[in-house]
Amino acid sequence: MTGINEPGLCTKASKYSPSRSQHERDLQVTGEILQPLGVRAREPSTSDSVPYTMATLCDLPTEVLLEIIQQLDNPALVNLARTCHCVHFLALDTFFSKNDIWEPKSGWVVAYNTPVETLPALHIALFVQWLDQLHYWFNFPMDRMIEEVRALRALVSRLPTIRLVKLHFSVVDQHYFYEQGALDPVVWKKEVQSLLDLILEKGCSELSVQGGETLVKLYPHHGGVVAFPAEDINVRRRKQLRGLFGKVGLRPFMEFANQFFAPSQDTILETATERKVTIPTSNAKPTHLSIHSDMLLQNPFLEWTMALLSSAASTIRTLSIKFLDLPQETWKIFLNNVNLPQLLDFKITSDIIVPLDGVSFIDIHAFLSHHSTTIETLQLYGVGTPRGVWDPSTLTTPILSRLQRIIAHPCYTIWILNNLVMDNIKNLLLNKDASPNLTEIGIASESHRGAAPFYYSLFDEALERIATFPSKKIKLTLRFASFGRSDVTDWIQKHLATNNASKSTIISRLNNVTSLVISSFSNAKYDYKVIEMLPDWLGMFANVTAIEFTDQHPEIVKILEEKEFVRKVAMACPKVGLLDVQTLKFDLDEVRKDLTNAEGGG
Repeated sequence: MTGINEPGLCTKASKYSPSRSQHERDLQVTGEILQPLGVRAREPSTSDSVPYTMATLCDLPTEVLLEIIQQLDNPALVNLARTCHCVHFLALDTFFSKNDIWEPKSGWVVAYNTPVETLPALHIALFVQWLDQLHYWFNFPMDRMIEEVRALRALVSRLPTIRLVKLHFSVVDQHYFYEQGALDPVVWKKEVQSLLDLILEKGCSELSVQGGETLVKLYPHHGGVVAFPAEDINVRRRKQLRGLFGKVGLRPFMEFANQFFAPSQDTILETATERKVTIPTSNAKPTHLSIHSDMLLQNPFLEWTMALLSSAASTIRTLSIKFLDLPQETWKIFLNNVNLPQLLDFKITSDIIVPLDGVSFIDIHAFLSHHSTTIETLQLYGVGTPRGVWDPSTLTTPILSRLQRIIAHPCYTIWILNNLVMDNIKNLLLNKDASPNLTEIGIASESHRGAAPFYYSLFDEALERIATFPSKKIKLTLRFASFGRSDVTDWIQKHLATNNASKSTIISRLNNVTSLVISSFSNAKYDYKVIEMLPDWLGMFANVTAIEFTDQHPEIVKILEEKEFVRKVAMACPKVGLLDVQTLKFDLDEVRKDLTNAEGGG
């Protein structure tokens, strides 16, 4: 009987082998497995100075060793990886594969719904010396979420650099109603802010934070706090504002923020730990910033977010913001004070059901005016549309001279295309010198909480403007988000009936549209009657050569991928060569050829 004379699993190489040639073959197989993981297999020794007295775990045949490792649970795999260099790589590779944690060996990590051992495993992994991308979904409950923030910071701290980071709190949001505790905003701010600062220090150029809006509801109104006179706190706040925002023109925003979010002036409650204004690291140079989290646009993170936008203003080229229930006044100050001289892509979006309060047209106008010479891509969803009669003397339409792509509510699309301000959008005249680079145009319906249904007649007005736009090749996107009364079913049906009667529908006059994208939301689906009408309706686009379906409900995707539907589109749209459904592509020329051959053979 053999044993291990030291605590380690493989502290000393054994010379014992019942079959030398078999042992050499096992080592060769082990080397083939370990080499991609960055480990050199142990070479057989030819020395006779050490007797064949002891075997170790790594001396087992490779198949047996792998069979043992694959039977271990997650804690055992991580513990095994800590004991021995030889099994470290096999154990962790098995752990990541078993839990669907993608490609840490290749420099990028995608961790969704993963076990508690995930971050410790990444932290000790010898083959994770660098990361290019990190996509991490934080987990419920609250205590685990906080520990994961700390563990993620420890992981990032040992990396030389990291290019792209996406942090998701959506899983936590889904379990909000099960959380019984309270979240200390001071502790939470400290942990999250230190993580974000470190990520930026590591040279992150693309940062995205998504979800977390429910966490704001867990902040306590009081508890463990010390009362300070309102006057003393206001003095301190004014000093902080002068020091932080005096030179960057954001003082009006912060004065508003303190007024709007602060407690009553009779007594202000603060934690015993003295508040300090924290400025993001000065060497932070992000180029792409996605703030898809109301959490970062409310206290206690609001001033940090604004300071980041100011300090990185010279490098930010893409800004994407998603809102849920922020008050309109917050957006007013935000959009009127943020100035990004290198901004190319700007996006404001929301969930499919848009909140009642949101971004107003006037504030969007102000922001676009500040960036009228830089923006190339503009996407707006859920923002306020003009109401009533405007005052042309107070609204001057910005000329977006570099605009290449736009998708927005029909009113915004009309406004941008015509580049004029007027009292009635029906009387707009096209300025043919506007937006010469614009080749991708999209219009989107919207569904507002508690508001009147969307009227698809607005689509017709926007399509009329697109039909006369001076571009010979336009990629048109139609995004359907409203499925109530007078919905997309009635709109498509109306155009089919008109086309059959007089061939005068606006769809058939879109001669400059050569590519068509039909978009929606993955959690929304339209009537199956729409699917039946789609092939004939798509055939009304005279010069379209490519059709794409994106962001569709899974049930709709299955129908669109069926052979029968593809065949109908191929026959109804003779000029279309490519049909793209989500990620599946169909060559319609080949489909038509097969149908012709089948008919000839019959």
